[in-house]
Amino acid sequence: MSNAIDFDVLVVGGGMVGASLALGAARAGLSVAIIEAHSLSPASMSGVSGFEPRVSAINHAARNWLKYLGVWDDINQSRVCNYHRMEVWEADGTGEVSFSAQAMNIADLGCIIENQQIQQALVKGISTTSGIRTFEALSVTALHQQDDHTGVSLGDGTYLTARLVVGADGHESKVRELAGFKTSSWDYHHQALVTSVKTEKPHQYTARQIFTAVGPLAFLPLSHEGMDEHWCSIVWSINSHEAEDIFDLPEETFKQRLARSFEFRLGTIQEVDQRYLIPLQQRFARSYVQPGVALVGDAAHRIHPLAGQGVNLGFLDAATLTETLAKTVRLKQSPGSLFYLRQYQRQRQAHNLAMMAAMEGFKRLYEADALPVRWLRNQGMKWFEQLPWLKHECAKAAVGLTGPLPSVMS
Repeated sequence: MSNAIDFDVLVVGGGMVGASLALGAARAGLSVAIIEAHSLSPASMSGVSGFEPRVSAINHAARNWLKYLGVWDDINQSRVCNYHRMEVWEADGTGEVSFSAQAMNIADLGCIIENQQIQQALVKGISTTSGIRTFEALSVTALHQQDDHTGVSLGDGTYLTARLVVGADGHESKVRELAGFKTSSWDYHHQALVTSVKTEKPHQYTARQIFTAVGPLAFLPLSHEGMDEHWCSIVWSINSHEAEDIFDLPEETFKQRLARSFEFRLGTIQEVDQRYLIPLQQRFARSYVQPGVALVGDAAHRIHPLAGQGVNLGFLDAATLTETLAKTVRLKQSPGSLFYLRQYQRQRQAHNLAMMAAMEGFKRLYEADALPVRWLRNQGMKWFEQLPWLKHECAKAAVGLTGPLPSVMS
């Protein structure tokens, strides 16, 4: 079309993963457009606690990625909670696994940050970076794949073209649908209950997770200037037939149920913010790339929140694709070349699938309630705790210090 607006890369979806990819592609010297169906700037959802309900456990690799993009220092550091210890155990069990930054000779295991804080920093970075144009409150209505470019029609009639279109538009990706990517999915029959709570005892900068009878419950430490160490973000993955009942409990009853389910590890629950319930489903694209089209983040894979790795995997996708795009610039090749896009897919798909399989295995293992299985789980935890070399290697991978990391994350 003669009135088309042309770019090297179109990123559909301006959330944390898509926004970071746009910045990475621009740093590689490419002209970039971001298409976001809503607003790039996040709407506040904070309640009585002052904390946003949506938080991410950012590992070292993801933090390095944000530093590479130049946005880390724009995150409000008073709201970055570096955690130094992690504890995992089973309700009514005898086994427990713990990890500590001190044992690994590192400053911390990672940090808990509200998604809004990360998004605000990324939006600021986009606004001050030349070569990026934003299209907000606009949805993609059609995708037109040609030999040397892909066209995108927007809801207001705008027509854009690019050598590469990237779907970073979440688990219900429109790009994935329009491009005809095949997916596999299944329902977890769980819902995630998320909120912020104030506890009687301080969190001591420790992330904790217990496997309860109705599903895994995580308490993630929060930090805010002027507040003490008593606020945590909770994520409780609850089987569907009990999730609504727990969600609807009166506040005092919910506090008691939550503290009891957490075995009073942090004492009583003193305050509870607004609660949210999110359905959980696992889905993955069988392929991440086509000529001129690629998928990243939840558009490519949606994982159970059990290990808190969702956004870290998405940032790994964005960083790996950024390195691939930088290579095409150096070699004067099209960013939409299937040859180079397949390199991105090879680097990311196997790792993501392995993580998804591991989380599915853990989920099924801890759903089994037979006494012999419970005994084996507890013995397994004790065995794992007594093998420091294995703990150390697993911890290094989890905190983003090893594994298939692109250079921009190391």
